[in-house]
Amino acid sequence: MLDQRQHVVPALRAPDFQVFENDEPQRITGFSHEDIPVSLGILVDNSGSMRDKRAAVTKAVLNLGARQQSSG
Repeated sequence: MLDQRQHVVPALRAPDFQVFENDEPQRITGFSHEDIPVSLGILVDNSGSMRDKRAAVTKAVLNLGARQQSSG
């Protein structure tokens, strides 16, 4: 998690989160803080309706990749 200044927020605990399913709060039964390998798949809508947003979407995807590499 990042704060408003884009700094990592350390030491988050389960009470710092809320999980909802169908607008109903759910109990968090497991929570841990550890670095583990993760694989991400990203789908990007490349239809004509996204033409005006395409540059921003591309920038966001590349930024996500750069953050993951720098934190790993």
